[in-house]
Amino acid sequence: MKATRLIPFLICSLSVLYCQGQVMATIDSLKNDLKRTEVTDSTYITNNLLIGGYFASVNIDSSGGYMRKAIKRSLATDRYKIVKGLGNLGLIHFYQSNADSARYYYDRALEYLDQKDNAVERSTIYANYALSYQNSDAHEKRLEYSQKAIDLVEDDPKEVCLLYFNHSLILQELDDIKGARAYLEKAWETSNISKDYRVNAAALKRLAQYSIEDNDLDQARAYLEEGLELCDILQSPETNYHIYSELGKLYDTMGLYGKAGPFLKKAHQNAVARNHKFEIMASYIYLGKHEFLQGNYSKANDYFERFEALYQIHPEPKLGVQAYATWGGSEHKRGRYKKSNEIYSKYIKLKDSVFSENSRKAVADAETKYQTEKKDKEIATQQLALSEQEAQIQKKQAQNNYMLGAVLFLATAGLLLLFLFKQRQKRKNQELLTLKRDFQIKTLESLIEGEEKERLRVAKELHDGVNGDLAAIKYKLSSLLEMNHTVIQEAITMIDDSCKQVRAISHNLIPPSLENFDLVEATQIFCSNLNDVLPETEIVFLHIGETVGMPKKAEVNAFRIIQELVNNAVRHAEATQIDVQLSSRENTVQITVEDDGKGFDSEKLGNEGIGLGNVRSRIDYLKATTDFISNEKGTSYTIEFNKDEIYGD
Repeated sequence: MKATRLIPFLICSLSVLYCQGQVMATIDSLKNDLKRTEVTDSTYITNNLLIGGYFASVNIDSSGGYMRKAIKRSLATDRYKIVKGLGNLGLIHFYQSNADSARYYYDRALEYLDQKDNAVERSTIYANYALSYQNSDAHEKRLEYSQKAIDLVEDDPKEVCLLYFNHSLILQELDDIKGARAYLEKAWETSNISKDYRVNAAALKRLAQYSIEDNDLDQARAYLEEGLELCDILQSPETNYHIYSELGKLYDTMGLYGKAGPFLKKAHQNAVARNHKFEIMASYIYLGKHEFLQGNYSKANDYFERFEALYQIHPEPKLGVQAYATWGGSEHKRGRYKKSNEIYSKYIKLKDSVFSENSRKAVADAETKYQTEKKDKEIATQQLALSEQEAQIQKKQAQNNYMLGAVLFLATAGLLLLFLFKQRQKRKNQELLTLKRDFQIKTLESLIEGEEKERLRVAKELHDGVNGDLAAIKYKLSSLLEMNHTVIQEAITMIDDSCKQVRAISHNLIPPSLENFDLVEATQIFCSNLNDVLPETEIVFLHIGETVGMPKKAEVNAFRIIQELVNNAVRHAEATQIDVQLSSRENTVQITVEDDGKGFDSEKLGNEGIGLGNVRSRIDYLKATTDFISNEKGTSYTIEFNKDEIYGD
């Protein structure tokens, strides 16, 4: 059964923004509106819903926070847009793989709709309710809620076209191909009426795929060429990629290579624009097959090698099977037989891994049963035709076979015992390694926790002790200001500067932002505060990709690394420009800190200072890899780690 993914949607009407910078600019604008002295309840609720909706593509945790603010104000007033808030919060929980929590908020939204019904809002709740069962076996509930959503807005082409499309995908996943095609055609027809180009493009792609399965290539071509017009309208890299790649593959199938090539290259360009790693890998496969079909084996291999470079970082077995099947043939055509055999070996291994263990066992059992029955029939036929002399020969042969079998059994038993002994030894070695690693983890955690406690103690003493004494001195000097204006005024100014430095040191040691916010927001506040106190240095922070989402200990260590590297750039490198970048893709987090300072020679640096020593301890705790470059033009640090491999997770 081929897995499909429904298209969900927030109840809030949001414009499609492809640039993360544009998203953040819109969020900042909405936040500024909320800072006005007089903000009505309706504006407060609407803006928080919109901010939460935009954050859904940037930081899912922040998105949920703003949705909750809107819901809280709505419940405290006249329940304005309460259904929208609850529905969107449920969808956020679904994105976080909490289907039960999602349905809890959907149920609450339906309770409010029972008091003041709205067909469109109820239809949306039902549609997302069906979506929440996507990864379960509750197929009847998926169909039930999807059909309920359709029934409520069936007379409204604008609202129902997406519901038809999602219902089609559900039926396809349940192998009801006839029903799936019927609802897909409805989605196409209603999206034409409503001018919903996103749904229209998605429907055209799937209709083309069905036509290809029917071997009706001309009809498939008509669908996809109609989709080209929508690409010009939408200007969406996602839509462009799907239409261009399908059309390029179709032209290759039809032997129209001159038309296929440009579309496959455009598909690759749009995949790169989206920074969608699996689409980029797939586009290399399509381009490789395109060159292979034309006999350009060298060019084909070049594309497959580019695929392989990404595949080593982001392995996807299904894509590997597609690539290696053609790549092996291309290497064979070039006469590189050793390379061809290596690639075919990878292909066979991946192809086997794609099938489930149950499927392989079923095939093996069926083959064994077939061979056994076949052999029994042959033996029975031979026995009927054998004479008494032949029967005696067979008897002796059977005895020989029995003895051979006994020898083989003993040899196999010996090998099995040897294997079990080695496995037992291997487990013991592994237990020793585990104990050693646990000891190292506890040691690292103790060192880091001790450092954080000492930071907190020093920060409190600076803030409560030294800062208080400076304030008292300032007060006494102020009372004597009339006696010696110039000298005392200079002393007061020096005390003010000292107070700022004490507060800065205190906040630097234990910044409050990390206690109240996540790593991204804490880093942004840290850089902003440094910009305020260091006007001669410009510090730029950029967050790319998904929400980071790590345990608080890991976030503290990552933040301390950033803090130490930025402080080094300010104090030692005398930098005027510092760039801090935090990116997250899948389970990989990357921290980059670059400056334009005077740099240093790592070979002449000698023993690391306390700061770099602390950075090294925290990098070890995160099990991260590091890479840095330093010369007269500046210094660049890159630190990368996998969230799944962090100690304690």
